[in-house]
Amino acid sequence: MDILQLYSALLRRKWLIIESVTVFVLAAVAAFLLLPKQYQATSKLIVESSDTTSSILSQLDLEEVALSLSNGSDDMQNKIALATMRPVLEEVIWKLQLRDENGRLLVPEKLIVAGTVDEILGAPQVKITQAQGTSILLVTSTSTDAELSRLMADTLVRAYIRQTEERARSDVREARAFVTSQLGVVQGELDAALASISEVQQSEDVIDLESEVKAAVARISELTLAVEQSQATIQGLRGQIVEEERNQTRESVALVAPASIAGNAQIRTLRQELSELRAKRAAELLDKTAQHPDVVLIDREIQATEGELTLALQEQHELSSAVAGYRSQLAAEVQRSDELRAGIERATQEFGKYPDKMRRLAQLELAADATENLFKALQQQQYEIGIAEALTMSDLQFVEPAVKPTRQAKPRIVVNLAGGLLLGLLFGFALVFAFEYLDDSIKRPEELREIWDIQQLGSIPRYGRRDSKRLITDLPAHAPESEAYRTVRNSIAYATLDRPPRYIAVSSGVPEEGKSTVSMNLAISMARDGKRVVLVDCDLRRPTQHRFFPHTSNHVGVTNVLLGEARLEDAYQDLPVPGLRLLAAGTLPRDPGSLVESLKMRQLLMDVARTCDVVIVDTPPVMVVNDAVVLGRQVDALVLVTEAGRASRKVFRDVRERLEGAGLRPIGIVFNKLDTANSGYGGYYRYYRSYHADGQSDRGHHHRRDQGGPAAPAAPGSSDGAGGAA
Repeated sequence: MDILQLYSALLRRKWLIIESVTVFVLAAVAAFLLLPKQYQATSKLIVESSDTTSSILSQLDLEEVALSLSNGSDDMQNKIALATMRPVLEEVIWKLQLRDENGRLLVPEKLIVAGTVDEILGAPQVKITQAQGTSILLVTSTSTDAELSRLMADTLVRAYIRQTEERARSDVREARAFVTSQLGVVQGELDAALASISEVQQSEDVIDLESEVKAAVARISELTLAVEQSQATIQGLRGQIVEEERNQTRESVALVAPASIAGNAQIRTLRQELSELRAKRAAELLDKTAQHPDVVLIDREIQATEGELTLALQEQHELSSAVAGYRSQLAAEVQRSDELRAGIERATQEFGKYPDKMRRLAQLELAADATENLFKALQQQQYEIGIAEALTMSDLQFVEPAVKPTRQAKPRIVVNLAGGLLLGLLFGFALVFAFEYLDDSIKRPEELREIWDIQQLGSIPRYGRRDSKRLITDLPAHAPESEAYRTVRNSIAYATLDRPPRYIAVSSGVPEEGKSTVSMNLAISMARDGKRVVLVDCDLRRPTQHRFFPHTSNHVGVTNVLLGEARLEDAYQDLPVPGLRLLAAGTLPRDPGSLVESLKMRQLLMDVARTCDVVIVDTPPVMVVNDAVVLGRQVDALVLVTEAGRASRKVFRDVRERLEGAGLRPIGIVFNKLDTANSGYGGYYRYYRSYHADGQSDRGHHHRRDQGGPAAPAAPGSSDGAGGAA
């Protein structure tokens, strides 16, 4: 809900807020007059610590004990809580004999937290608070008896001080006995913890566990580094072997490495023989052809020598000393790496035992340390409690007794009125929001677009009584209502600019939404615009058009023409507006639906259209009968009328579904009976009236200046003013 909607809702339902405020204010006044008077009295006591005690404790290096005896916000809250404990309240109730309406002693809790009824009726109550920024406690008591309120406050202070002194002494003694008993228990636990540590060190053969762990970590680090170096060496050897084998692969008969020639005599001899055979072949080819037997014989010898050289190279490669040396180094390095890994695994397994040893020893040492610290703390507390017991004294002092009140504290008329006004406003706003949430009606034109996105032809403001059927002929031509109907008329013209409608049907979702009034006023507005208009009342069940003018009747009309009882020319009735005639519904038939669906009805509308420019058909509501759907198929345009604040969203959706299901789409919607004062549109209509009032004043001024006398007012409903564009 936006600001404008909220403002409209508050205006529309302002009487809810006014009634709510009135009821609550009257209730506040009645409460002031009828409820019993209540009186309040206040006693004061101060919470203070002894400076001498704090000084002595500080000199004995017991600053913490000294601070515990000083004031603090937490200490003040504790004292407030202790003052409202059951023992203190029971003593107050017993001494003052506070009883309920049945004669029984009050329950202690009733003095602190009384029920709503008890509080309203002034049952005895006490409340303890701290004065802001001080160490003073305020004990406030409330009662319908002024003297009793004073006695309650003073009695509670005295009972609290006495019980505080007793509790302080007993608490110190009990604390000292408890600490002494715990010292013996903790001493035994400390001895047992130290014995357990010694036993574990002997069973695990541990002398210096930390040094052993560091040595094991260093050993694992060294082995890990050696493994990484070994892996690097292995990768290098494998690369050298691959490179050597790649070089041997490139070696062939045509390309023999110098190292192979120098290192292998057979290769050297075969290569020399191959060179001699190639030289001999070249010499033979000087005087012989390649096919000569001698040349062919030399070629065979060359092939045989090349084969022997190839075999010699293969043997050389297989027996290469470089590759064998690399492989030997690789095998040795792989074995070394495996041994290092095994060493790491053994060292890791051995190291895995250390966490368990460390855990066991750490647990025992931690328990021993905690027990030792607890033992020392108990010794310190025993010492401090002994001193505190010797110096214990009360830190509460009664500084100001209560005074018997002379004026009532509650109820107060100003507070009651302010509270009633505030509650009334809040409750009124809550009622407005609740009604708005539960209200499903459509109150503003823009809410229509959320349900059905069709054109809005205009909004007709509410005028006259709710049940009245006023026409624009009863209003001045410049009235906002007349202007609204001109807007609807022009909107219809703009919506059908390419094809002006001859037949216009007007309907609504449910009865009493003003569709008959809109039909008549729309017909009047079009007639004032110079058109010949016939208004046909096709609501054959509840006709109303004949009631707008005193001289019109429903004796002859549509049904009489359809049944052949009268001629169409005789059924027309002239209206006071030039160019406008009425065709009433006529005698009510037994079966209106069959007449509406008949071909005679369609022929009747066609006959009416021959005598005028526009035919406006007033049809029954869409959700009541099917006549509007049937007639909507026979006309050029359908106008839907919806009443502001009455038509619900559900009904409007049902209307949309019914019309869309019948294949009908209205050319637009007329939002009727808009409450301009409470809908947020009041400002526009005020501007409109002010604008026309200024215009009337100017016209009157010019007329008096020209004619020398006062201007005559325009006749209500004159066609001159009504015919202007919207």
